[in-house]
Formats: sequence, C-alpha cells, structure tokens
Amino acid sequence: MIDRLSADLRDAFPETRGFSPRNLEYLRAFAAAWPDHAIVQWVVAQSPWRQNLIHGELLDADVAKFAGTYHARRGDKPALSGAEGNAGEYADVPGFCKRATLEEIRKHGHVLTPGRYVGAEAVEADGEPFEEKMSRLAATLREQQAEAAKLDAAIAANLKELGYGG
Repeated sequence: MIDRLSADLRDAFPETRGFSPRNLEYLRAFAAAWPDHAIVQWVVAQSPWRQNLIHGELLDADVAKFAGTYHARRGDKPALSGAEGNAGEYADVPGFCKRATLEEIRKHGHVLTPGRYVGAEAVEADGEPFEEKMSRLAATLREQQAEAAKLDAAIAANLKELGYGG
C-alpha cells in the first residue's frame, strides 16, 4: 500500500520531492510515535470526525468513506462493500476532499495544507444572533484565559519549589 501511495504522490506531484516509500514509512512512524494533539490540530479542526480523531477512534464507516474516496479518485473498481465504501464517481466535497490541480498547488507555493484546497463544509445557522453569540464566546474566552493564567502561575510556583524556577 505504501509503495502504491508513493507512486501515486510522485505521479501527481512530479516537481515535489520526498514521497519515497521510506519517507512515507517515516511519516507513519512519526505519527504513531508522536500522537500529540497539537501536531494534528489543524487536521482535526478541518475534519467532520473531530471527536473520533481526538480520541484516536475512527468508525468503520469513516474508514470506508476515506478508502472509498481514495479509490474513487484513482478511478479504481469498488474496493469495499457497502454504500460508504464503494468507489463510485469521484466528486469534490467541501470540508472533506478536493481534487486540486497542479496549478492551484503552485499558486499556493506548493503548500499542501488541506484547508487551502478543501475549504469548509456548509454549516447551517444555529439560530443564535451573531452579536449574542460573539458576546457569549468572548465571555467564555475571558474566563478560560483567567483560568489559564492561574494554572500557569501554579505550574511556575511548583517548578520553582522543585528548584527549576527563575
């Protein structure tokens, strides 16, 4: 699978280096060794499966959707059974997948951050007026910042007590 993915990436991005099977294995090993939420935060923020990704859980339907989209994009025959997993016609889906052209990638300086291309899925209005929502969110942010300052002070005090403070 890694060899095939490597070949596909090199075919799709011939001017970009670093898609060797060895490098992809290193990336996979890195992801397994450093499952730090901060590292993958931007990916999680763009994913409709946020809660599952944060907890490291993907449902079978999620995996089938990823695989089905991958195979549909490649034009493969259906690789999985079930409606979600069948590789049918590929279509761009805002917030999930987009077939970016090499010209689009060049335009973005070969930066491959998914959000530049995929965008965000359409979200229905929640009915809360904007001004009320912003006031509520700003108040929540101020409370969280105050709590963070208290926690930072407690951590600094504990480090100083242990001989590591300034």
